[in-house]
Amino acid sequence: MNKILVAAFAVVGAMASSAIAFGAGAPAPSANALSLASRLIVDIGVRGSLDAVVPDMLQQLEGNVVQTHPETKDAIHAVALAIAPEFGKTEQGVLDAVTTSLASHMSEQALTAAVTFFESPQGVEFVKAQPFMLQDMSAAAGAWRQKLSVDMVTRAREELKKKGFDF
Repeated sequence: MNKILVAAFAVVGAMASSAIAFGAGAPAPSANALSLASRLIVDIGVRGSLDAVVPDMLQQLEGNVVQTHPETKDAIHAVALAIAPEFGKTEQGVLDAVTTSLASHMSEQALTAAVTFFESPQGVEFVKAQPFMLQDMSAAAGAWRQKLSVDMVTRAREELKKKGFDF
């Protein structure tokens, strides 16, 4: 799920950087811009990804505690369920910050166009395909980085050898 969150933020970042940016000290975004940005973060999956953070972290906490203290299995599960709403409330601050940032860095026209796209059948299909694309990109980039690493060391050794250094 973290990959989806990263992907969603990457899309938001790419869209924001390609849109009309507002300078420092610019007026606060309008209510309409905030509304559009809020719709957009739902459409591209940011909200859904953030919704999963607290449950995922609590599940990890449960697993870690049970691994070292198996006798607490039922108790830690009950505790996780009890404290989930408390930590779930903290998500809204992140959502507000992302919404405000997006609305501050995109014009209302660009926000409207982005919402229109992401709510279209093509936009919905793009969002559904994005996790697979990111997974494939991660695999391809990993192999590429590994090859680059080997090739760079080999090339650097060759050049250093020409200069009288051998390692």
